[in-house]
Amino acid sequence: MINVYLIKYTDLQEAKERILFEYSKVKGNTYTIEYLPNGAPRLVVNSITKGYVSISHTDGLLAMAFCDDKVGIDIERADRAISSKIAKSIEDWTRIEAYAKWIGKGLSKDILYGKISDDIISTIKWQEYVISVCSQCQSVEIIQLC
Repeated sequence: MINVYLIKYTDLQEAKERILFEYSKVKGNTYTIEYLPNGAPRLVVNSITKGYVSISHTDGLLAMAFCDDKVGIDIERADRAISSKIAKSIEDWTRIEAYAKWIGKGLSKDILYGKISDDIISTIKWQEYVISVCSQCQSVEIIQLC
């Protein structure tokens, strides 16, 4: 199961801390986020990896995806203009970004022009946003915080 927490924010760091607090409360543990050398975040408890997290934000909305396995997420406004040289649509762009985060590498031509399997990615339209989540886990639950 992938839990995707969404929150509107004015202070990004405060919003990240609020989501992490809410996730910790639900799971009954105190999680922190630690960053690997490549910049990828992971969830830790007492310096032991206890899951994975991916973070994306746009236009005052923060999305954090939590999973026991590696996970990548991207969120964009549905009306965001995207160059046709990069992707066919904003949905395709969020899929590319989520996949790049999932594999833990930056964007490259291989990723931009490669095929991403539908088995590992879900794309959801939520209000005026498009959210793509990439993971081996198939089930996605959206949790909106006030």
